[in-house]
Amino acid sequence: MTPRTLALLALLAGCDGSGLVVDDTDVDTQDSSPSFDSGDSADTADTDRHTGDTGPVDSAETDDTDPVDTGPDTSMYDDARLVVREPQSAGFYLIADGVPLDGEIQGHAGGVLPFRDIEWSVRGSGDPPFVGRKATIPDVPAGIYTIDVIADLPNGDRVSQVLSEVRVQNRLAGTWVGTARIDTSTTIQGTPVNSTCIGAIDFFVDVAGEVVDGGGSCSVTLGALGAITIDLDLAGTITDPTVAGDIQVGTPLLSSPLGWSGRFRGSANNRTMDGTFSGTVGTLQLDGTLDARQVGPWSPP
Repeated sequence: MTPRTLALLALLAGCDGSGLVVDDTDVDTQDSSPSFDSGDSADTADTDRHTGDTGPVDSAETDDTDPVDTGPDTSMYDDARLVVREPQSAGFYLIADGVPLDGEIQGHAGGVLPFRDIEWSVRGSGDPPFVGRKATIPDVPAGIYTIDVIADLPNGDRVSQVLSEVRVQNRLAGTWVGTARIDTSTTIQGTPVNSTCIGAIDFFVDVAGEVVDGGGSCSVTLGALGAITIDLDLAGTITDPTVAGDIQVGTPLLSSPLGWSGRFRGSANNRTMDGTFSGTVGTLQLDGTLDARQVGPWSPP
């Protein structure tokens, strides 16, 4: 058994170690826990304290937050208004010329703002709106229209107008006035009686320029019969520039329709119509002429 084994046995058996030499010079009695130099400790404490330092910081160097984008400045549209020059409520526009659209957005001080998306819609038409500030719409059918004009402004405001009774019509549409001249002839108790009367007439042509509707009267003296009134009820259908129809001619005793025909002539501000009719009512022969001029664009709906 080796000396090292004997020494180990003696230690385990609680031997006092006589005969055994234990060299303790290799035993490290120094505390093995970490230790800090006094100078190092101070530095470390400083480090800990400054880690949470909340002193002034240069925001120009450290604040990298992006600025909030508030969008374009729309304040110019505050209290803005919609101005519509054309078309006008109760205005008259010829089919051949088209319907003008002319509008703009004005600021509260009256200047024109750069907004272009004005919407023009014909109420009840089902057509998509026209978008823009100015245009002429061609080939609009004859009729009486209501037009809604709307602008949704960049600041969120909505401005609008309603244009009512906008009339798009044929060039012949409107009010006509003139005269009827009627030459009459008959025989009373074997005596020929001839007479002439002149009276006023008026009629309307509808917005489509297709129908004439009106009338007039004149008073004629027929010898021993005295004066009688001849009433005229005028109706006709237009095939531009001609017109034809019936005149219902009435006297106190009889009434009868007579055929008539005429023609429209002239141009804007100087349109005329001339026509003729002929026939008999009872024993009374009538030969008449009609002359009229257009005095205004209005006609009943």
